[in-house]
Amino acid sequence: ALVGLGLIGSSLFHAMVRYGLARFADPAEVAACDVALQRHGIILRRVEEYGLPNCLRITVGDEAACRLVAETIGDFVAKTRKGAKGHQG
Repeated sequence: ALVGLGLIGSSLFHAMVRYGLARFADPAEVAACDVALQRHGIILRRVEEYGLPNCLRITVGDEAACRLVAETIGDFVAKTRKGAKGHQG
C-alpha cells in the first residue's frame, strides 16, 4: 500500500527494513502533513536530525495501517498541492 505514495506525488525510498521514507516538497510540507496525520491518530517520525528534513519515516504495519497512512498522506497532498496551484498567479 505504501508504494501508492508515488502515485500521489510523494515518493518512497525503497528499503529492506521495517520502515520507509516518504519525501515531500520541503520541511514546511512535512510539518503540515505530520499535523494532518496526527489528527487521524497516525504518528510518524520526522527525520531532519538524520539530514532528511523533507521526509517522514513510516514504520511498516499491517495492510490496513499502511493503507490508512497512504490514503491520509494522499488526501493531504491532493488538498495542499491543489490549493498551492490556485495561489500561484
